[in-house]
Amino acid sequence: MGGIKCLVIGSGGREASIVEKIKEDGGSIIYAYMGHENPGIISATKFTGGKYIVGDTLNGELIKDFAVKNNIEITIISNDNILQAGVVDELKKANIPTFGATRKGAMIEWSKTYALEIIDKLAPEMNIKSFSVNSEEQLMETLLRYEDCEFVIKPEGLTAGKGVKVGKVHFKTKDEGNKYAKKCLIEDGLVIIQDIIEGKEFTVMGFTDGKTLDLMPITCDYSYRFDNDTGPGTGGMGCFNYSDGKLPYLTNSDIKACKDLMEKVLHEINKDNIEFTGVLYGGFFKSNLGIKVIEFNARFGDPECINIMGLLDSKFIDVARACIDGNLSDNICKYKKDTASVLVYIVSKGYALNIKQEPFEFYINQENIEKEGAKVIYSSCIKKGNKLIPTGSSRLAGIIKVGNNLQEVRNDVYELISKNVIGPIDYRKDIGYGEKRLDFM
Repeated sequence: MGGIKCLVIGSGGREASIVEKIKEDGGSIIYAYMGHENPGIISATKFTGGKYIVGDTLNGELIKDFAVKNNIEITIISNDNILQAGVVDELKKANIPTFGATRKGAMIEWSKTYALEIIDKLAPEMNIKSFSVNSEEQLMETLLRYEDCEFVIKPEGLTAGKGVKVGKVHFKTKDEGNKYAKKCLIEDGLVIIQDIIEGKEFTVMGFTDGKTLDLMPITCDYSYRFDNDTGPGTGGMGCFNYSDGKLPYLTNSDIKACKDLMEKVLHEINKDNIEFTGVLYGGFFKSNLGIKVIEFNARFGDPECINIMGLLDSKFIDVARACIDGNLSDNICKYKKDTASVLVYIVSKGYALNIKQEPFEFYINQENIEKEGAKVIYSSCIKKGNKLIPTGSSRLAGIIKVGNNLQEVRNDVYELISKNVIGPIDYRKDIGYGEKRLDFM
């Protein structure tokens, strides 16, 4: 089977959705370098005549050797830890075109202090009041600024969406917050203390070739573990978008403000050399103080990527190639018109709760789900016969569907889950309730 030899590195739901999109587009032979045997990724490699390997996805040397040996023509990386490990840098040494930021470019994600400094330089009015603390004495002085526990604690490094703790939500007293902040300080040598901002959270992602930024439809992620945004933070329990690609409470000027800042950030990162291509992710609040920046990521969000892959009309490899080659333009990234999407992640009952989870199996009737026009995107699980086994404590699989009517799509997804997923699993029941979630003060 002929086609472009494409290597995708990683084994989560994000990577599985990218692989599924590449398979659907046709014209590519898919290779994969995974941390575990993701069933969806394995199926795509076999379908296209490619090859997969399970190994250390942070080892750039081994990945480079695999890519060279298999004559890979383009590599896709959209995982925070893999980008931080400098795998893109290793592949560039072998002149293998790669969609993703270098380690230096990805610093906007793996160093919160660096990100805060850039925002302060480019748009200080969009920064949340923050304190970078590097000693217990400084921590004590900083916490004296706050009454009770009305502050946010952010670890300096990567935490897969689970490290940020909000006062009165994740810790109930200043003493609890102080203990967690000290833990972060010991682990990273630095911890961020921030004001609490009241507002509505949203995500703006854009493809970039380092110079141009092409925005994707705006999505809304559900980061808390339980319904009504309660419980601990997670990597994301689900995500949706409206059919117009916007959110009801955002104006065009709000979106423009986000894009303007993101373009300035790219210019700052790439001012000496192109270090950042691929996807820039901006997490924002709309508050009564204006648009505020939560974070920047150097890759697709997960689950947001799964929704975007369901909406993208262009061939993903064409978009990736344009980002790599430096010729991204508005006519390359096309999306399905008047189309909404809903993605619900299935998780173990103990997910994000710091409780011991006994080994278990579960079952997904993928054939029935696909007959109804939806898709199963596997994440942290492997196949054992017709059953699935978790590979750790992360999210297990996502069910996604796209269509013209948000609530119809949402209802279909939940009905498919109730009829076709069997086992001791859990999921949020309120993904896609736009009107309930998005009312703005």
